Amino acid sequence: MLPSSTRTLRIRISGMICAACATQIEDALIKLDGVDRVLVSLPLERATVIYNSDCLTPNDVEEAVQQAGYVASVGNRTTQENMELLLRSEQLQTLRST
Repeated sequence: MLPSSTRTLRIRISGMICAACATQIEDALIKLDGVDRVLVSLPLERATVIYNSDCLTPNDVEEAVQQAGYVASVGNRTTQENMELLLRSEQLQTLRST
């Protein structure tokens, strides 16, 4: 059973262009005291962080991503942002299949 101070945070990230970018962000986040697990998704431009809220805040996570050289924001995407992401994903699929 997880402690009551365990939280899950989804953070939007832009500026990633390859798997190495995602790995760099994962490495930066897992080094933070209180972070238990990190999953960075390049196609979704998002990181999911499981952390101890007694040790750090969502702003700490956001700042760590920014210090790694990427743009980060906590919160949900707008409908327009979701549509743009879907379009980019479709374009990537087209490029991969040609």
